[in-house]
Amino acid sequence: PAALNFGFNPEEYRPEAETIVYQLEACRSEEAVLEVIERELFEWFDEATADGPEVPAIAAEVWKLIEERNL
Repeated sequence: PAALNFGFNPEEYRPEAETIVYQLEACRSEEAVLEVIERELFEWFDEATADGPEVPAIAAEVWKLIEERNL
């Protein structure tokens, strides 16, 4: 989410991103992707970040990429 990356250190959130990426293979729907992202954002940050208004759009974009890769 935008509130997390200020562009100064692109590797700053690598560990958090990796915990999400490692779980994506098991996702079979956009909703499953959303659940993974929300759960990990809550675990690493807080409820406000996990429930941020941009999170569903991020999940949709990730799901689209997964579908394109699996074609």
